[in-house]
Amino acid sequence: MRYQTIFLTALCLGGFSASFAAEPGTPATPAQPTMPAATAATGDTNKAAADAALAAQTHRLRSASYKPRVKNGVTVWCRQETALGSRLAQVESCGSPEEIDQAAQSAKDTVEKMQRNTTQHQSN
Repeated sequence: MRYQTIFLTALCLGGFSASFAAEPGTPATPAQPTMPAATAATGDTNKAAADAALAAQTHRLRSASYKPRVKNGVTVWCRQETALGSRLAQVESCGSPEEIDQAAQSAKDTVEKMQRNTTQHQSN
């Protein structure tokens, strides 16, 4: 009886986890501007490079737990973070890819600055 209960529980959890793991719908994207025919050949190369950059950016943000959301007609990237000083409260942090990159770079610079100060004090 105990093994049957464990088996049924595992079976149910496996079914539920698959339904929760489904990707959400694709986010709304702004309309692409049209370009003149003279720049179409160059534009195709630029468009391919822009598409590759957008795909890399999307992959990087999704791997950092960000999800696209449309707010006021603009696509922003959001993720749930634990509020500072709390174990339970969750805060949604949103921003454009540029804002997210700027915040990450700022945090990285702060850490490096603190590490340099620490190593200078230890060597004296």
